[in-house]
Amino acid sequence: MLLTGKKIIAKHIVDNVGPKSVRAVSYDLRIGTILARQGGLDVISTNAYDLPPQGMVEVIALEKLTLPHNVMGQATVKTSLSDRCVLALGIGLIDPGYDSYISSTLVNFGTQPFRMSHGDIFLRATFHEYDLSGETVKEVHTDFEEYLQDKREKVLTRFSRTFLNLDQTARDAFNVLRNRLLAISAWAALIVATSTAIGSLGILLLGTRWLPPVGSSEVEELRSTNAKLQSEYNEAEKELSDIRQAQKDLLLKLEYQNRKK
Repeated sequence: MLLTGKKIIAKHIVDNVGPKSVRAVSYDLRIGTILARQGGLDVISTNAYDLPPQGMVEVIALEKLTLPHNVMGQATVKTSLSDRCVLALGIGLIDPGYDSYISSTLVNFGTQPFRMSHGDIFLRATFHEYDLSGETVKEVHTDFEEYLQDKREKVLTRFSRTFLNLDQTARDAFNVLRNRLLAISAWAALIVATSTAIGSLGILLLGTRWLPPVGSSEVEELRSTNAKLQSEYNEAEKELSDIRQAQKDLLLKLEYQNRKK
């Protein structure tokens, strides 16, 4: 059975209730603490933050949730965040017997910074009462300091400075392309030399019709050398084609990133 907002409060499921957060059949969770990656080994804890495009932060709810053994919850993202291209990750079911805080990783997929502040609504929670029927419920109790430390460690060890780290990806791709481009001149020289050698061998083999006969072993050696040079020429052509394709792919990625900015 879906609990109404009044029943959610009556069952003391939500601690530190915000009167404007109580809805007809849900409760709107508010921003309590914002954890953001800053610098190499620094995590800031703040009450207000401008989430940049592609940025990501961990947000801990202001409310503490205490679920009875016969009540389960579900946290979903607010439509107002989705409308502004902000996605909430790591949310879903809240198990019966849970007694602690909840949080979500917010990612800005938009082109403009997203301003968030202490007390802003960011998640909607609904609660369902069900028949326990003798099932054993495992209780989970975590105080705020322990929960905060766990989330700080998450931000420090798992967060990149931007979602998917596109800036670093573009730099890595550029370095790969640069290294390949440096090899183009060498490959081009090899292709020219190979083409010249193949032409010379062709003339040499053609000349055997008018030159005095040579042994069959010499002819076979020349043909083997010709085949080897032709194979190296084909490999060089393929490598050059791959380099050109990689250059096109990188230019498309950079153009897409510039359009987003």
